[in-house]
Amino acid sequence: MQTILIWDLPTRVFHWLFALGFAVAWLTAEWDAAFSIHMLSGVLMLGLVLFRLAWGLLGGRYSRFASFAHGPRAGLAYLRALLDGTAGRYLGHNPAGSQAIWLLLGLAPVVTLAGLGAWAGSAWPVGEVLGEGHELLANLMLLVVLLHLAGVAAESLLHRENLVAGMLHGRKAAPEGTPASSRHGGIGTLLLVAVLVSTAGWLRYAEVAAPVGHGHGAEDREAGEHQAVAPARPSPARAGIRPDPAGRPAGEESGMGGTGAIIRT
Repeated sequence: MQTILIWDLPTRVFHWLFALGFAVAWLTAEWDAAFSIHMLSGVLMLGLVLFRLAWGLLGGRYSRFASFAHGPRAGLAYLRALLDGTAGRYLGHNPAGSQAIWLLLGLAPVVTLAGLGAWAGSAWPVGEVLGEGHELLANLMLLVVLLHLAGVAAESLLHRENLVAGMLHGRKAAPEGTPASSRHGGIGTLLLVAVLVSTAGWLRYAEVAAPVGHGHGAEDREAGEHQAVAPARPSPARAGIRPDPAGRPAGEESGMGGTGAIIRT
């Protein structure tokens, strides 16, 4: 037996950043004061998925999609073998683990885009629908994550191998002559840096261009619905101006020079 590199550095960084992004997004989902952090985590996950799609073609041997192109039947068969204690050992992703990866890579962008849609249209009915879809899919994603963690624990016990440590240092024991993964550190690092910079830049843009009622809470939606913007030259009926009983223009008594108007909400 020999110890060889299985998970290249960009794959490992992606894995832990993705896990961190999901954990932070989940923990801040109902925390209005941390809404920017919640949104940053979601956008980060979206950028990381784009990176992983590229890395599935450009990455090391065991990070490429071709190395874990297992179908659902193979995944179910592996789960049955895992429960029986007869599952084989894989250097890369096993058939069941590969199904979890495909699901997470598919769910993450949908969850993020639904959340962004709810944020952008929070003052409209479609925003509420997208918000409910965002929450439902996020719960489904959590279920996949929990099943993945259970599978990692079961396989680690079965093969007496610390898979979590392997994803930290990237190395695993393998038979003599087994080809190792190439490092690909340069291009992978550049891609990851591009993802992080783009995420930070997008958040800065979102803070500047935040729509009315950008929060995902009921209070934020209600505030967005009740906030009115008066047109440049409103008519009294459309602007909801209440005339003063003494005949003075609204706002004159308070020193507003007749320019004030009470907008009904």
